Amino acid sequence: MLPQIETARGVLKVDEIALQAPKRVHTLIFGMADFTADLGIDLTPDGTEILYARSRVVVAARAAGLARPIDGPYLLTLHDHAGLVEDCRRARQLGFQGKVVIYPPHVAPVNQAFSALSDEELKRLQEIVTAFEAAEAAGSASIQVNGVFVDYPIYKRALHKLGVAGVTRRE
Repeated sequence: MLPQIETARGVLKVDEIALQAPKRVHTLIFGMADFTADLGIDLTPDGTEILYARSRVVVAARAAGLARPIDGPYLLTLHDHAGLVEDCRRARQLGFQGKVVIYPPHVAPVNQAFSALSDEELKRLQEIVTAFEAAEAAGSASIQVNGVFVDYPIYKRALHKLGVAGVTRRE
């Protein structure tokens, strides 16, 4: 089950909804079109007016132990590929795992936006994993990689991102 949070009252009660969700609930969906209609506001390209609600949904889902939530569909201009990709980037950065897609040409760009890694990010993540695993084998659980502190949460996040991108680990 995927409950959709799409009203001001839903955002107000999202903590309760997530914490009391039955085991069949996988995660939450944020319904931005109905939410903006409920508030009587217009959705803009940068989405500033829904940042609070999006953030609340992400935090509530994760605090309740649910999977990262799913963001609502991109509705501004169906043929605005750049706008869609930018909206996906924002949603991914907020903690969403994907977007609802209602327009078939959006499937590939959304999938790409939520799973692809740049060559630079791929290299950085692989360096983190390799260095941390070597350090852990030597008895250390916190290190620096290229001047950045790395411990278990950073290592696990790197593994997760590599997995989402379909990168197999070297043995």
